Amino acid sequence: MTENAGLYHEMSGLDNLKFFAELYKVKDQEQIPRLLKLFDMEEYQHRPAGQYSTGMKKRLALAKALLHKPQLLFLDEPTNGLDPDGIRMVLLYLKKYNEETGTTIIICSHVLHQLEPICDSFAFMENQTVAEQGTLAELTEKYIPELSVIVETDYETEYTERAGAGKIRMKVSSKNEIPGLLRNILNTHAVYSVQIENTGAETVYFKIREAHNGQSRRNSTV
Repeated sequence: MTENAGLYHEMSGLDNLKFFAELYKVKDQEQIPRLLKLFDMEEYQHRPAGQYSTGMKKRLALAKALLHKPQLLFLDEPTNGLDPDGIRMVLLYLKKYNEETGTTIIICSHVLHQLEPICDSFAFMENQTVAEQGTLAELTEKYIPELSVIVETDYETEYTERAGAGKIRMKVSSKNEIPGLLRNILNTHAVYSVQIENTGAETVYFKIREAHNGQSRRNSTV
């Protein structure tokens, strides 16, 4: 499924799926109603696709891509042009479909934080090659040696770095150090929230790019 939904706007959503099902030689007669139900499109199936919102077109395009029950599904920027509700809905549908069918789904996207809740592993591209791949936990451990922890608390000393109103920033080398750090604060002060700020996919991506580009520069000078 490409960024463009690739639908016939004069045809209804149902007729679009029937047309592509015939092209794909889909023999399972229940696949179309099953997908309409999965993507909450039953109510709109007889409406021309050209009248659909961007989010509805994305959902219909996903249904079209799944008609023939592919074992491997490639999606290029599936959330482009969607509002926050649409993004959340499409990603939830993908996760649900993956869990129910076991279909391998490869998502190409530049909006990395959207993919963190649903992707099991990541592959980062640099100069048309895979620079690094693995789970987010594995890549974080490899490329981020020091964690930055933001604690919302009334505790503050000259040894802590302020991170906004009522918050401090503390550095640890491992997540295993965080419980002890919090216990020490809680002995005398309140803790309202805790967040690790530098373990997201985007942070990891920039670390990988930095390492990869540094290696390229060293190789070019040899």
